[in-house]
Amino acid sequence: MAPGERFVLQSRLPGPTNEGGDEVSQHITSTHLDFLDEAREAFMKNEILETYWDKDTFDLIALRFGMDRDCVLVYELGEEIANFVQQMEPLPRPRKSVMEFAYDMEAQLKANDHRPGWDREHHQDLTGMMIQHWRTFGES
Repeated sequence: MAPGERFVLQSRLPGPTNEGGDEVSQHITSTHLDFLDEAREAFMKNEILETYWDKDTFDLIALRFGMDRDCVLVYELGEEIANFVQQMEPLPRPRKSVMEFAYDMEAQLKANDHRPGWDREHHQDLTGMMIQHWRTFGES
């Protein structure tokens, strides 16, 4: 999913109860989605911004959220409306060369998943095997 697409991972919409004690659900409105767009833009412009307020009415607040800080958590009058996930590029962003290396290494590890037992070896034995393979590779 591309950053900026609206995707609700988790919505905690069950909300207040009516006079009879029955739970009344809340709905995500166009006002919430417009506010999400404003908050996302503010977060993308300022990487250290963690909180965005609806400065006109103070009815809504958005929090940068998630392990990669790429989600937006929206509250209305103290109650969460929804957690909009993957709204921005994950931060901190590693250098492009580091990401390319990580993806290449993951592909190599996946290609060797069928080889069992390495996770039970001592790290010095693994280092010795790597050096031996490296020497063999250098000779060919």
